[in-house]
Amino acid sequence: MTASNEKTLEIRSKSRETQKIPTEKGKSAFPPPRTPKKSGLKRVSASSRTVSPPKNRTETTTRPLLKQDSSKAGSVKKQSHPLPKSVKPPVAVLAVSQTKTKEKPALKGGTKSHPKTEAKPAAQIHERNQKKQKKLELAVSAPVKERTQSKKPPSDKPQGRSSLQTAKKGKAPVKLTSTKKKTSRAPLEFPTTRWGTDSIISFEATEHSPPLELTSIVGGFIFHEGKLVLANIPGRGWEIVGGRIDIGESPEDTFRREAMNQVGVTLSHIKMIGVVRIEHRGPEPPNCPYPYPIGYGVQFIGIVDRMHPFSGNEDSLGRSLISPEGFKEHYYDWNEYYEAVFNYAYSVYLKWRKKLKL
Repeated sequence: MTASNEKTLEIRSKSRETQKIPTEKGKSAFPPPRTPKKSGLKRVSASSRTVSPPKNRTETTTRPLLKQDSSKAGSVKKQSHPLPKSVKPPVAVLAVSQTKTKEKPALKGGTKSHPKTEAKPAAQIHERNQKKQKKLELAVSAPVKERTQSKKPPSDKPQGRSSLQTAKKGKAPVKLTSTKKKTSRAPLEFPTTRWGTDSIISFEATEHSPPLELTSIVGGFIFHEGKLVLANIPGRGWEIVGGRIDIGESPEDTFRREAMNQVGVTLSHIKMIGVVRIEHRGPEPPNCPYPYPIGYGVQFIGIVDRMHPFSGNEDSLGRSLISPEGFKEHYYDWNEYYEAVFNYAYSVYLKWRKKLKL
């Protein structure tokens, strides 16, 4: 024997000894082979490693699935050998089972079909068309109703209640309008009087100035601490302040100038209260210094700002403070015309004084 053969024998003997070494539990080191699970298949041997098919496998796989009548279903015998779990059923059987599971359940309350697939009856379609037609009629008739309501005459009932109801609902309250017509005040009537020998004067309560080219004179009532300031005009007596308008001068400037010249006062406030109309009925004099035959004068009221020392001049001999009650006793040529104009001027002065808070 050679050395190589001896070595091989030693290796074989060692491998045999290792196979015979027992474990702690007294069993071999290698686990036993697993037993196959129980099924309709035969146990596979280690030598062949081929699975033998079951007896009736070829018949079930190759045999087509035929539809059977309900009358013959009871006579068909059941198969004695069911299919094993590892073997899949044929395709036809799967198709039939899937179609059965996909069937939709019946609706509650009866055996009605799905509402989408069910055709709507003619009565429902007719009702739906009628509703649409009513909506169209309401949309068209709405603006016509608003026009007819606006043309209705105003009712005699008070509208306060309706405005409160609309305010509660969140709508804007309706403005209450009175049905009474606004009556314009009738103009005040004043008597006329004679001025000079052939002229007649009349008064109109207004705040609109007459044409400047036809206006020649101004006059007015001056008040100081509730009393009237009168001027002593030569040849006539106690009168209100007044005079002719110079060229290029306004009626307001003329009234302030005459107040300083005739009674020695400066005015803080002046107010126009009316227009005097002068009608000349006699023949026009040569070089007439005033408009002819009709001219105008402007009437004012004024409030004194300061009383200056005054001893008199050629326009006025002096001044005097007179109460309203004694005005008619001192005034020159007192008559109904002057009384009516003075009463009106004094009433305007009292209202104006309250407004100015003097």
